Amino acid sequence: MRWRDRLFKAILIALGLVLGLALVEVGLRLAPPFPTRVRADRIVLPANERLRFRFEHYALAAEVEVRRNSLGLRGPELAAAAPGALRLITVGGSTTENLYLGEGSTWTDRLAERLGSAVGPLWANNAGLDGQSSFGHLVLLQDHLAGLKPDVLLFLVGVNDVGHAAPRAFDRAHEAGRFDFSSAGGLLRSLARHSEVFSLGLNLKRAWQARQAGLVHDPGLFGPDPTRRAAPLAPPLGADEAGARIAALSQAFLPDYAARLRELVRRTRALGALPVLLTQPAVFGPGIDAWTGWDLAAIEALWALPGGAAWDLLERYNETTRQIAAEQAVPLVDLARHLPKAIRLYYDPVHHTPEGARRLGELAADMLCPILQARHPDKARAPCPP
Repeated sequence: MRWRDRLFKAILIALGLVLGLALVEVGLRLAPPFPTRVRADRIVLPANERLRFRFEHYALAAEVEVRRNSLGLRGPELAAAAPGALRLITVGGSTTENLYLGEGSTWTDRLAERLGSAVGPLWANNAGLDGQSSFGHLVLLQDHLAGLKPDVLLFLVGVNDVGHAAPRAFDRAHEAGRFDFSSAGGLLRSLARHSEVFSLGLNLKRAWQARQAGLVHDPGLFGPDPTRRAAPLAPPLGADEAGARIAALSQAFLPDYAARLRELVRRTRALGALPVLLTQPAVFGPGIDAWTGWDLAAIEALWALPGGAAWDLLERYNETTRQIAAEQAVPLVDLARHLPKAIRLYYDPVHHTPEGARRLGELAADMLCPILQARHPDKARAPCPP
């Protein structure tokens, strides 16, 4: 009879686990511990969200409030747009979202301000989402942006795509009711579509992976006054080890990245909109910062690489972006080559201060203005900025 006792105990344990899981599931649905923007492979936009931040920083405001409209985007409501307004939406990760910059200070705001003086009426919104790659942009475009009937879509891409390959099972994961058993990751995403418990686990995994790569906001990295402190140096790394790491994070991934950019261009054009590609700038790389005297090739950067090696890696993705823009004959805003490498413009390796966002937005506006006036002559209201 001993086997029956063991079986009975095993059944009780299994029932207890199922009951416990069910209680946790109900609890997460009733009171989620923190807002989530991704549920499995679906994007949930935080409509009417209000966030507040406080900083002691050389460039960030002491108090910052971030607002999202009823669409879950940053910017004015669509209902407030003038009749016939040109609809422009910026798409990207945290370097587009500008989470720690207040209303009116993001590079999307600055672009709209400068561009709107020459092209209008203009309705511009910011669809940047922290951590999102070009893989996520495809989902965002399909699930949310297509219905807004945009005229122009700007994609700031590259940094979140480093080492990121599109799972082959992703398209299958969107089929209603289908579970993907091809891999552990595919099964986890399938379960996360139906369960808050597994969705929370998947998001925690993604957050851990982003932190491991250094892809997190860090306003404290450069300190409240960079001129009064030593540069945050990366651990020494031999040339051979750096080269191997750069190759490992690029060679196998760049073809998939190029394919996703082509698909973004194709889907944008299918909507009748103009796709614009933007390369990813960063403060790390060759050069000495004039304000602090820091060696930007030696500072702590991303992907466990010092600044010089990290820039070599990021430039492989930027070069792919340039190649796809030329191949597909779409406008390119080459921020990586034209936005200065200056600590005053960044609060960490890739995220911009208000001054950096202003410079970025103006560069994009000046490049786009003549293109949009030629494409929409009825929207030309004044000469483009010199």
